[in-house]
Amino acid sequence: MKKFLLTTMLASSILTLSAQNLEKAKDNLKAKKLADAKTQIDGFLAIEKNAKNGEGWYIKGKIYSEISQDATLSAANPDARWTAFEALKQYVALDEKGQ
Repeated sequence: MKKFLLTTMLASSILTLSAQNLEKAKDNLKAKKLADAKTQIDGFLAIEKNAKNGEGWYIKGKIYSEISQDATLSAANPDARWTAFEALKQYVALDEKGQ
C-alpha cells in the first residue's frame, strides 16, 4: 500500500511540474522574455510524454515566431522561422489525431 501511495504521489508531482513548465513558457512569452520562454518550451518538449502535447507545440510555434521577428534574437537563432513552421505542423498533426 505504501508503494502504491508513494508511486501515485511521485506521478502527480511530475505531472504538476511539467504543467508548470508550460505555464512558465506561456508567462515568459506574454512578458516578452523570449529567451527564457524558448528554454522553457524546449525543455518541456524534450520530455517524451510531453512531445505528444499539442498545446506545447503551438506555444513553441508562437515563441519561435516571436523570436524570428526580434532583431537581436533572430541573429542568434537564424532558423527560428523554420522552427516555428515545423512546430505548427506538428501541432496540426497532433490536432488531427485528436490528441
